[in-house]
Amino acid sequence: MTRNLLNCNMSQTFGSVGCLKFSCRFILSTNINIGGKLAAKHYTIRSNNFFFDTVVCDKGYSAYKAIHVGHSLNQKRLFFYSTLCMKEAILSGETDRYNGVWVDMTQNSLSEDDLTKVLLASLEAWKKDKIKAVWLLVPLSRGTVFSVSSKFGFQFHHAEGEKALLYLWMNTQQESRIPIFATHQVGVSGMAVRDDTKEVLVVKDKNRPFQLWKFPGGLSDLGEDIAATAEREVFEETGVKTEYQSVLAFRQQHKPPGAFGRSDLYVICRLKPLTYELNPCQEEIESCRWMSLEELKSEVQATSLTHIMAELVLHGLKHGFQQVDITSYQMASIYKGLKFHIFHRPFVAK
Repeated sequence: MTRNLLNCNMSQTFGSVGCLKFSCRFILSTNINIGGKLAAKHYTIRSNNFFFDTVVCDKGYSAYKAIHVGHSLNQKRLFFYSTLCMKEAILSGETDRYNGVWVDMTQNSLSEDDLTKVLLASLEAWKKDKIKAVWLLVPLSRGTVFSVSSKFGFQFHHAEGEKALLYLWMNTQQESRIPIFATHQVGVSGMAVRDDTKEVLVVKDKNRPFQLWKFPGGLSDLGEDIAATAEREVFEETGVKTEYQSVLAFRQQHKPPGAFGRSDLYVICRLKPLTYELNPCQEEIESCRWMSLEELKSEVQATSLTHIMAELVLHGLKHGFQQVDITSYQMASIYKGLKFHIFHRPFVAK
């Protein structure tokens, strides 16, 4: 005798299995997780005369064909037992606006064989649903996922900290439209300009192949505004406190040394010094000083970029910084709860 228990209305009563009825006295429930998501519940139900054991699949998961129930009559006790076949279980994930599926594998504890079956069934189901891309978020502790997913063509998109993001472009008839990760890094420097003396703060870095005068600066931290980066870097390298005024210029460079093959955006900001005493960082800075802009624009130990910036600031001091400044202000984003900064030259709206 074989029954499909998935057809039983077990949400209303555990006392009905096909045409058999009994009164429940004791129930045990165990969750079955796949890819960190609830896939099914394993129920063990005991009554005076019955021992009932089955698996009920959660929404989004299916059992292979039917859950088979074997039974035998022995000393007036009827035994039911069942197993969940992993072959047709489907990984649960979130669908994004581009019709891609994101699956968090943090809680995955499947064996290599079971994960292979589940991932194969999942990919087949997603293909039928015309899913364009599949993303797997995998912690380092789940090494099995890396080896199994690679067999299906998954590739690394990026890795950071203790997690890696894998992806698979599903449409084999179309070139992948997955964007590569982090095409640019963002560096920021600050020109701390003294309007009264027409001087600017410059530094020489330690451990550099060229000992050149430059403006203090460094890479922007994740989630850090450009203005905040400029103020922070100037203070860390020289001990001078400043206040952001504007963006003066930016440079784009491809494949600079030490950028891991990424391109580089370098933003140069104008800052107002709030203090003047120098306290250079002993680990990073060889020397620092206040240098006149007239001297800097022709300084031999400086780059052509530094020369141009010195002339630009001199022009601003003479004719007004409204002619050179790129100003910025904050606006509300179309994404709820988020804001952004917009940068442009000042203008008078008509």
